[in-house]
Amino acid sequence: YNGMDCCVTYEIAELMLKDLSEVSTSLVAPTTSSDFQLNHAQPAMIAMTRISQRGVLCDLAIQSDLRTKYQLLFNQTIILFQRELILLNIPNQIPLNYQIRKSGPKPLRYLSLDSLNLASNTWLMALFYDIMKFPIKLNRKTKQRTFDEDAIESLQRKFPKYHNLFAHLLTFRELAKLIGTYLNIPLTADHRFMTGYNSVGTVPGRCNSAETIFGYGTNLQNIPTKSDLGKPLRRMFIADANCVLIKSDLSQA
Repeated sequence: YNGMDCCVTYEIAELMLKDLSEVSTSLVAPTTSSDFQLNHAQPAMIAMTRISQRGVLCDLAIQSDLRTKYQLLFNQTIILFQRELILLNIPNQIPLNYQIRKSGPKPLRYLSLDSLNLASNTWLMALFYDIMKFPIKLNRKTKQRTFDEDAIESLQRKFPKYHNLFAHLLTFRELAKLIGTYLNIPLTADHRFMTGYNSVGTVPGRCNSAETIFGYGTNLQNIPTKSDLGKPLRRMFIADANCVLIKSDLSQA
């Protein structure tokens, strides 16, 4: 079907270029869309395809060191979260009362701290909303209750007494993302991170980065830069022999 896509694109190319030549991309410095497409977008697409095929070299020693360190922090964070619950006198076995169904009440279920699952929003919402009775936060779009990072940070601000509990939860989530996205991701045989760039992947026209069309790799455009846990990850990415890595960006872009 890729071949058919190419044939159809070729067949309508003249019509598309005619339409693009009649559309300006800017009111300040008039440039036709066809000029922009041919002289900027397509060359950029070729360059990004080459980058996607090559990947970025990884320093295996640094990656291994960070993986060991972050996995230890990950396990410690779970223990610290459990200790905070104990200090708050949360019992180990908690009965959960669900809403009555038309066919009758649901069987009694228990929330057990022994089966602690900080990666489960269902488990966390049962703990914080049903048991600890925190005000329920709703997703703006779905209007369903949620326990995403915005909800956690909002509750942390409103209830300083539970600051440590929420802080451990946020740390857990950050570590889980960093470990899964950058430290445990498979590399190529020559130790490279892979990514796929899409020059038309966003509405404003910026390119985006995600896994490749072959189903491996990850987003390399959102490598953390601000958090204390995220900054060290950039040391894993290194240049090939006789090459350097450069950083370029438009101000306020």
